[in-house]
Amino acid sequence: MRLASNISLNSDFQSLQQSNCTSCEIGADKSAYWTPILYYHHANGSFEEVPNDGMTVYYLGRGNNKTNIQPFPPGFRMLSGIPSLRSYDTQNLIPGSNRPKADRASFACLETAPSKEQPGMTRTSCINGLRAQIHFQSCWDGVNLYKTDNSHVEYMSDLDNGNCPSTHPVPLLHLFYEVLYSVSKINQD
Repeated sequence: MRLASNISLNSDFQSLQQSNCTSCEIGADKSAYWTPILYYHHANGSFEEVPNDGMTVYYLGRGNNKTNIQPFPPGFRMLSGIPSLRSYDTQNLIPGSNRPKADRASFACLETAPSKEQPGMTRTSCINGLRAQIHFQSCWDGVNLYKTDNSHVEYMSDLDNGNCPSTHPVPLLHLFYEVLYSVSKINQD
């Protein structure tokens, strides 16, 4: 996690902004960025936490309507993904596209050069780590700051570029995470 110092279950925009410090490199960033813990499942049935060696958060101006991109309004929240999904979902598509929304998360095994991004973790013996890439929605309905089903936001027609659907006409900055997991520090025998 990278976050403001006073994070809690009840944190909101105001309480985060009142934080004295942050673990983000930019001191004025009082946001709360959360990424999942990755566990390695050993053959004996035990689980071991894979070290997280950091993350990079990108704010990108993308889309065919870049000149009208709006900043995230105070109190705005969103999640990328559906917590209950356990496999790659080919049925839930991006509006106006044949691309699955599941493409929002991908993984790359880092060797001497990164491997091609994959929708799943096909390899974990990666000398320089396993990188997760997570795209967030860049189109907002313009009304709701948060809905538990995340229906207040939607992806652009090409996931990280393109057009916003008419149901979510307000373009936002494209939020993109890269998270590095040190899978090479785990004994995978």
